[in-house]
Amino acid sequence: MIDIVISTDQLLREVIDWLRREEEESGGGFFCKNDMISKSHQAGELYCGVIKGTVVGFVMHSMVSVRGAIDILEVHPQYRRRRIGTSLAVNAIERLHSAGAESIRVQCHSRAAVDFWQSLGFVPQAEAHPQAREPVRLVLRNVA
Repeated sequence: MIDIVISTDQLLREVIDWLRREEEESGGGFFCKNDMISKSHQAGELYCGVIKGTVVGFVMHSMVSVRGAIDILEVHPQYRRRRIGTSLAVNAIERLHSAGAESIRVQCHSRAAVDFWQSLGFVPQAEAHPQAREPVRLVLRNVA
């Protein structure tokens, strides 16, 4: 059972440590965004998925006027394919909706990410060009 909680200083340290290790081991991940993640934590916009005291994922969101955004959603590699990402995404969507978001946007850099967000009802903002190196922008409208 996953608990989704607002980040604490301790949870933030765990997230940053995990991302640092992930970058060192695979060269990938979101450690390059650690300053942005820390600022999101300070703004109260970082939520962590925790199972038995272990951080297994996190979601970072923001809101400008009536537009919400899910800026980063990441699941620890050892915990993927267990619907943790879906739980984090749905929780963030509900939180943004409760805050008054009329739409929520995400940006995707992989086909798998596009498929994931589309399974939750997001649609492309514009026609995506498969050869383009630009991220695909998706939006969930009429959140209510």
